[in-house]
Amino acid sequence: MSEEHGIEKVVMAAVGAIAKAVESAGEVLEELIKKGDDFIHHGKAVNEELKHKIKETKSEETVSDDTVSDEMKGE
Repeated sequence: MSEEHGIEKVVMAAVGAIAKAVESAGEVLEELIKKGDDFIHHGKAVNEELKHKIKETKSEETVSDDTVSDEMKGE
């Protein structure tokens, strides 16, 4: 193998490595975007669930307060 041919192979390997890195980076970027989107949607769902539970708890406390008030009045 001639020295010139060896250098050409090294250059081609370097170009191939760069192309592979760019390709992989694109795939990783798409995966990260999807994971971020999934995380945000999950967070929104959890937030809505917590808000619903808080409303339920407040409603139960109001009913409980009314019951105690009625009992104190002798009703």
